[in-house]
Amino acid sequence: MLAKKYKLTRKDVNFIFRKQKVIPGKFFSFFVWPQRPNRKYNQFWFLPPVKLTKKATLRNFIKRIVYDRIRVNDLHLKPIDWKYRKIFIIFNKKTIQTLKPEIESIDKVLLKDKLIEFFENSFKNIDKKISSKFS
Repeated sequence: MLAKKYKLTRKDVNFIFRKQKVIPGKFFSFFVWPQRPNRKYNQFWFLPPVKLTKKATLRNFIKRIVYDRIRVNDLHLKPIDWKYRKIFIIFNKKTIQTLKPEIESIDKVLLKDKLIEFFENSFKNIDKKISSKFS
């Protein structure tokens, strides 16, 4: 699990969401804002939608998988485009439709593998997209 220090607060998430600096990925969308100068790390917030599943246990399982990928890949410590950022992550609508059958079948191994693949693919080229968005 990701430490509390590397997670955004609700106040930060509301601010970032209002500013609408969105970087659409293939499976996830990233709302990005520059980090405060005194903080030398990235902060993340991930929100799995209720449309995906109404069961809170499954949404928490999905959230743990994404936060674990952030921690394992040290994304919270690596600068993105030479700067540290605040990043709010949500699913794209087409991803929800793709994942819904796996969640309904409750095959957690398949769901975990698919989520890891989706997250890795979406986060791979975020450096280039952020540099073009904030330039």
